[in-house]
Amino acid sequence: MSGNSVRIIADLRQGDLSDPAQTVRLGTIQALRAWAAIGVVIGHALYEADANFGLERTHLRWTAGTHLFFVISGFIMAYTNADGFGREGAAHQFAVRRFRRIVPLYWLFTTLVLATLLAGHALRSTFLDWPNVAASYLFWPAAQDDGAVRPLLSVGWTLNYEMFFYALFAAALLLRRERALLVLTTVMVALVAAHAWIPDSWIAAKFWSDPIILEFLAGVFLGYVFTLTGDRFADPATACVLLAIGFAGLFILPTLPLELGALYRLAVYGLPSVVIVGAAALLIPSHLDRRVPRLVLLLGDASYALYLSHRFTLRLTSEVTGRLELTSPDIQVLFAVVTCVAAGVTVHLWIEKPLLRMLQHRRQPVFELAP
Repeated sequence: MSGNSVRIIADLRQGDLSDPAQTVRLGTIQALRAWAAIGVVIGHALYEADANFGLERTHLRWTAGTHLFFVISGFIMAYTNADGFGREGAAHQFAVRRFRRIVPLYWLFTTLVLATLLAGHALRSTFLDWPNVAASYLFWPAAQDDGAVRPLLSVGWTLNYEMFFYALFAAALLLRRERALLVLTTVMVALVAAHAWIPDSWIAAKFWSDPIILEFLAGVFLGYVFTLTGDRFADPATACVLLAIGFAGLFILPTLPLELGALYRLAVYGLPSVVIVGAAALLIPSHLDRRVPRLVLLLGDASYALYLSHRFTLRLTSEVTGRLELTSPDIQVLFAVVTCVAAGVTVHLWIEKPLLRMLQHRRQPVFELAP
């Protein structure tokens, strides 16, 4: 496994899921993963600073990186499994790979939260509730007293969506690709259409039918188009324009007084994210894609570890900045973000990668570019 490039060890030869011989570089997607994770960290660091200094600033535009993750997830799953649809054993292999990639590190940090609570330490957004503890380990949406679905590790709400999407995608892999896309689309659109009529007391069904799940579906279709076109649509100028429009949308739309109900997050965060991922994946030529700096690639690799670990690091940085009696919230935010990124990379290199190597079977391909 080379540290100098981003690779997807993919099923590119008909009939051989275990062959890692052919690889594809997707540096721009790695760059987006890096940005998405760092954006979430910035948003949460702003929230911490606001709490410490009594400020009220808009941080949700930063945490919109979670929506980028959803679109990227759909894209990667569709692309890396392009030849797996309808193939015997593909669904099982997909499920095993996803489990190895996502679950162990998430359970590790969930256990750290549980240990913190059992030790008697109070956390701002989490308290000890044993049904929620069980639900957190099982990726099952469970509502807190305020009605919010918030696992033990608070950022794990996105993993509840991810695992649900993986379950649907694994089932879709049992079918031929075009039929699978039709069935997957029908099921996800039907769920969203039923959202308004699902009682709030049906917590899991209400959660998993939220229109936000269409962000995964949009990513799937982007991945499908990418498998058919490659660099055919490469157009750097148009890509730059669309990327600018997409990022502007993420920062401007949340400030507008839009009354969209359940469609709000999809419209304000999801649509710009689709534009961004589509432009990066379909319009950036491969020769530019290969020029993404190594540091950015590393941050993309470390994005999952950064996402899971940053809440712990933020808690520590808040304690440190409080004792240092810093008077500038901006300095606190900068210190917190730099520290979180450094800690996330450390977790990736010293915990996540060794854990993946330990769990990986020699004949099983590993998707190095994974959401």
